[in-house]
Amino acid sequence: MVVFEKCCSVAPEFTYRRTTIERVQSFRYLDLELHSTRGMAVAIDKMTNAGKKALFALRRKCNDLSITDPEVMCQLFNSLVCPILSYACEVWTCCIRAKRLQQAEQVHRMFLRGILGVNKTISTFAVLGEFGRYPLEYS
Repeated sequence: MVVFEKCCSVAPEFTYRRTTIERVQSFRYLDLELHSTRGMAVAIDKMTNAGKKALFALRRKCNDLSITDPEVMCQLFNSLVCPILSYACEVWTCCIRAKRLQQAEQVHRMFLRGILGVNKTISTFAVLGEFGRYPLEYS
């Protein structure tokens, strides 16, 4: 069993049919790691890192195949990276803070800025507007 709490505490033992149920710090369910004190944050961090890896693989493959059309690249991003960034979002979006949601959006913005060849100081709204896209949370 996992006891979700802000910090580790000593919880009473739980038993089921005279068998003590083991208490663990984290549990993996449908490839989401549920952590006792960090909640869904561990799962979000792992998905963000996996999304970055998928983005770098997408960029590498586009370079290898000489794909430079922004529209095609955005379709590839939607097909190959977005599913990784939003995996099981129905479960974790209600349980996390907005700061964690921004991690996936940072990968999205990194992708768009890379296509445009601009740095981080350019307005997010300008970058999204250039492609006619919305933040991932509205997709």
